[in-house]
Amino acid sequence: MPEMEALPVQITRLRVAALRRQRVFPAITPKYRALLLAVTEKNLAAAAKTGWVHTLFDQKKKTKLTACLYVFPSVFEDGSKSWEIRIDLDPHNRRAVNWMRKRIREIKIPLGRGPVRFNLMADYAALIGELSRASLNPHSLITVGLVGQAARVLKRGSVPDEGQIAGRGLVVRPIANLREVREAGRLMKTIFTRSPQFGIFVASPRFIKSEMAKLRQGIGSDADHEGIGFFDRTGKLVGWAMLSFQRSNPLTGGHGALGFSLSPGIQGMGLSKFLYRRFFMEAQKRKVKRFIGSTSNPAILHLNRKFGRRPLAYMISSEKPHFPLSYFRKR
Repeated sequence: MPEMEALPVQITRLRVAALRRQRVFPAITPKYRALLLAVTEKNLAAAAKTGWVHTLFDQKKKTKLTACLYVFPSVFEDGSKSWEIRIDLDPHNRRAVNWMRKRIREIKIPLGRGPVRFNLMADYAALIGELSRASLNPHSLITVGLVGQAARVLKRGSVPDEGQIAGRGLVVRPIANLREVREAGRLMKTIFTRSPQFGIFVASPRFIKSEMAKLRQGIGSDADHEGIGFFDRTGKLVGWAMLSFQRSNPLTGGHGALGFSLSPGIQGMGLSKFLYRRFFMEAQKRKVKRFIGSTSNPAILHLNRKFGRRPLAYMISSEKPHFPLSYFRKR
């Protein structure tokens, strides 16, 4: 019998195959594969202590992994602790899918470390219903990771220009100083504290601090970040956006991202489309081909489907449902 490859190597191979099936990424680079392997090794080491590492191998090729489920303690982006469940399998292997459904139903998690969270690649969406029926009862979709092509053009007539926005009492200009960055952070916290369904972790101090650090980089002549502010007639910041670009990335090759927060009073004016058009124009100028990001906002999900972006991964939780799984399954 041939020697069996290490489990982290085989899990990494399953995850790389899932990424390739997205058909939007260039060839998976050795650097990215090494990063993915390192993360997998770390998570498996933590999972070994929980006793929850379950594997299934091919019936004919006894050393070939076809499915794996493992559970480990994790820390989320807002600093909160949870149990994270990772699932990797060949979705075209019926035996692997049926085995995974059974293992999901059998999961028992020790109490005392917060909620249970699942990180699912888009290929495994068929298991979302199974997760809902599991004893852990995960029913809240925290965020959807999105990926698509940046080479998009929005027709000018469907998007307000700066003149039309000015006619509605708003001034659009770059974020110019640290005071405005602090105002943007306070605005972000206020909006997402009042509406946690649009981002359970977004209002956390840790996440806001990381986002504002990027916004600070956009002041002046930073080549990879651009901060945009919407100001009312009194000069008060009522909305902001950040265009970010990575010219070199081990997975995407190069990509762009767009994040923004708009006060309720200026929503519905077409400002989201204005920002997306601005992003697409800048991406084409920079020859950036991919557009990635994540959202928990149904309206933003709907808008992004129009742009051809599709789910890459799902973060699902047993926490109180703000954005229920039923919403996604109906669509």
